[in-house]
Amino acid sequence: AGIEQSGTSQATPHVAGAVAVLAAANTSQTIDQRQAAITGSGPSITDARNGVTKHRLDLCAALAAASRACTGAGTTNHNRANATTL
Repeated sequence: AGIEQSGTSQATPHVAGAVAVLAAANTSQTIDQRQAAITGSGPSITDARNGVTKHRLDLCAALAAASRACTGAGTTNHNRANATTL
C-alpha cells in the first residue's frame, strides 16, 4: 500500500488484459481493430515531461468503440498526472 510504480512493465499486464477482454467480447474483430479501439478511444493525456499526448487505456471506451456495452462498476480517474498511455 502506498507504493506507486510506472513504466511499460507496469502497463503490459493491463494492456494484455484489455486485449483479452476485447477478444472475448468480439471474436470477429481483428487484432488491428482491437489495437485501434484501445489506442484511439480513451481520454487524451499529455506527458508534462516531454509534451507527448496519447490516449489513456480506457477499456469501457474501447468496448464502446467495438460496439459492445461496458457494465463495469469501477470508477475512472482521468486526472492522474502519471497516466498509463499506449
